[in-house]
Amino acid sequence: MTVQEDYQPVFMGKVLEELQTVLQRYPNKQAALLPTLWLAQREHGWISDRIMAEVADVLGLTPAYVKGVVTFYTMYHQHPVGKKLRAGVHDVAVQHLRRRGRAEGTARTERRR
Repeated sequence: MTVQEDYQPVFMGKVLEELQTVLQRYPNKQAALLPTLWLAQREHGWISDRIMAEVADVLGLTPAYVKGVVTFYTMYHQHPVGKKLRAGVHDVAVQHLRRRGRAEGTARTERRR
């Protein structure tokens, strides 16, 4: 069972003003896609299909293009996330070193996060 939520447009008021500022820094709207997605994710917490459609509409892009970008980059959340997000190490070499007890440097890196 899915829960229907009332959709609130992201780009209204101050967020729309921020978007206009972002758009001025780029040569065209397509070039502003990544920072526009950051704004949307900051405001909503994650990027739903409806938000992707709104971003596409605002930038004059297709929803499929926006979804392709969102699904390519792991920094964009396609589902609600908790307050704390733990990023795992996916590097095969680091995982191999961990198994062998030689990943002192990676432990130090993880403490900084």
